[in-house]
Amino acid sequence: MNNTLGRRAPLLLAILVLTGCFRLESARADSLTFSMDYGYSTSSSETTISETRNSDGTLKSSAATSQSSGDNFSQEYRLFFDKILYPSLVLRGGGSFTRIDSSGESDGVSSGVSTNIRKNPFLDLVLGSPVISASLGVNRYQDEARGSDGTRTFQTRDMYTASLGWRPLELPSFSLRTTHAESYDENRLTSNTVQDQLQFSSSYHPHRTTGLSYSANLDRNHNLLDDTEIRGMSQSGRVSYEDRFFRNLLNIASSYAVNQQSNEVISGAGGEFDIGVPFYNLKSYNESLSVLTPRQPLTSIPPNDPLFPVGAFPSTTISAPLVLPLTDPAIIEPLHIALDFGPEATTNVVRLYLPSDPSPDLPSGLSAASFTWKIFGVNANNEWQEISLQSVVYTSLYGERKFELRFPSQKAQYLKVVVTPLKFGNTPFNITTVETLYRQATATAGNKTTSLSQTYNLNLGSRIRLLENPGLDYNFSMFYRLSNPGNLYRLYVSNGSSLSHRLTPWLTGNVMFGRDDAMQTDQKDPDMAYRYGASFTAQPLPTLHSNLNYSGRTAQQSGTQLGSNSFSLNNRAALYPGLDLLLGGALTFASNATTKVQSESSQYNLGLSIAPHRTVSANLIGFLSSTSSQGGDRPDLTSSERRGQISVSYSPVSALSIFAAHDVVIRDEEIHTLQNYGMNWSPFRDGTLQVGLSYFETVQPESQALSRVFSPNLTWQIRRGTSLDLNYALSSSSTPLEETEIVTLSARLRVMF
Repeated sequence: MNNTLGRRAPLLLAILVLTGCFRLESARADSLTFSMDYGYSTSSSETTISETRNSDGTLKSSAATSQSSGDNFSQEYRLFFDKILYPSLVLRGGGSFTRIDSSGESDGVSSGVSTNIRKNPFLDLVLGSPVISASLGVNRYQDEARGSDGTRTFQTRDMYTASLGWRPLELPSFSLRTTHAESYDENRLTSNTVQDQLQFSSSYHPHRTTGLSYSANLDRNHNLLDDTEIRGMSQSGRVSYEDRFFRNLLNIASSYAVNQQSNEVISGAGGEFDIGVPFYNLKSYNESLSVLTPRQPLTSIPPNDPLFPVGAFPSTTISAPLVLPLTDPAIIEPLHIALDFGPEATTNVVRLYLPSDPSPDLPSGLSAASFTWKIFGVNANNEWQEISLQSVVYTSLYGERKFELRFPSQKAQYLKVVVTPLKFGNTPFNITTVETLYRQATATAGNKTTSLSQTYNLNLGSRIRLLENPGLDYNFSMFYRLSNPGNLYRLYVSNGSSLSHRLTPWLTGNVMFGRDDAMQTDQKDPDMAYRYGASFTAQPLPTLHSNLNYSGRTAQQSGTQLGSNSFSLNNRAALYPGLDLLLGGALTFASNATTKVQSESSQYNLGLSIAPHRTVSANLIGFLSSTSSQGGDRPDLTSSERRGQISVSYSPVSALSIFAAHDVVIRDEEIHTLQNYGMNWSPFRDGTLQVGLSYFETVQPESQALSRVFSPNLTWQIRRGTSLDLNYALSSSSTPLEETEIVTLSARLRVMF
């Protein structure tokens, strides 16, 4: 029956379209849009590998040169319409057709012409009102790949959706959504799966201080090729309370949540299957040479502060998308994504999802080889330790773009993914979703495997204002998590006080002291930490601002005594209208009494901003940092970094801006001199024509490869809805052993009616 339904999808779609267009003749079409998008790019590259010799002078490898080239022509057509059938009933539909023809040549050998075609028709019937909402939809993705050898493959996904929502005033609301999807190839020989999903959620606020919510997700994934079926169910219930008392002197907030996840696997004739692994917190940061952001070492100890849940289910959508750091013109730095699973969990797959295809933020030619990938666990010394990656694969199918990282199974509480971009200059894009999985082989055919896990989370928090002047607060928070099976628990309690007082009209002081206690399963002694700090903020003149900070921490963690102290001073002064000075520095001392390891780090920065005229501005930046580690059974480590930059911006008229920068970067005695230039010009008053020119140099931190990119570009808004983009890029990358030069020319025409 499922196969028959998949074959009848085009017929059902056609019937719905005809019904919406001809049956209700009196209805009026609200909108109809059609767009065309044409793109062409050609590129050529040449790589030269130098001759290398052994220490005794014998030849190790000969010099070699390789050349390659490629051409791409893309065309995309999109149609969208909506028709109001009744005041609250709308019919929406349309589709897209995309075709990409590619050809290439490597060292004189042609790869022929390959073609990728995507068809995506869809139709939705939507009912919307303030109280009730409903929808019916059908969507088809069909990807066709034609190889240069004449082979053709088809991948199709038919999706049918229905939803119902109820939002009455001051009563419980709910939403229900069901999805049926079939994914298969042309002859159902390599791909043939059926997915069914039912999602339900409800929320109710009986009082302004109280909230109740419940959600459930049932899914079924049936692989018809090997007859393996996976059934899953996840439920989550939450009660929350928040209120203020005594004219806001006492704030109380609490919540209790129960999460349950069950899976049933009915094994077929072999293969593998995936089980989602929930994680409860995600943290990310970029290592940066910015004078405002201190660098965080790769071996930094995982945080032991309370990690509150951000999602009870395996796939967590990031509220603020992680942006890969591709825009720094001087140093390309990695993005760190750290995951906390609460209690230890077993996982061997991490997926990073990009925005749905197509997206203007995604550079063309994207692949896993566009980045360097690393994944880390935590060793016995509570430090990040690299794990060998088995594979990294990038896929774009059915409108989804994702990277999948596969590694040996790890049972751990923390994992960290580190990704560093290699090629894409100043074209950023976002990671929108992170998913963690445990992939395993199916058992004997006909065998049934079941699993059930439950998690209970309790959060309590309060703040008491003890004094108004000076401002004295007491803060308390508690987090308790219990997970089954295994009866694994984690308890975190935090107590602290903070004092804030304006000492003089221009001087404010803050003092903080607190204690954190943590305990979890199989832990002999609880973790304990004292945290303390003080800061002073001074502004004796409107043009002078200064801030002095101290923070310290003494901890007993997993039987290890840890200590850290940090000092920082930042000053900002407006010496004269158009002349600003920034001066700052930071010192950090850390020690591990168990391993006898001590580390020190320092950072100093100087910045001068000059604007002698409204059309001219200049910046001088100096940065110095050093890190050292000694003691224990490891060799002493020392690293240093110095950087100086001068940049000038000139905009004589609003239609013209010019930028130039010169950087000197010294990393552990490796000296790099980098230059960056840019120009933007709009010759027409209405701004319909934009001409740009840029040149920038970058350094890869690991390979120390120096890259140069020269790129003129032009954007012409021919008329409303029609634009033309032209781009040229000449890039080169060099290391002591290898040099690569790439020339790229691209054009894109967009037309919308």
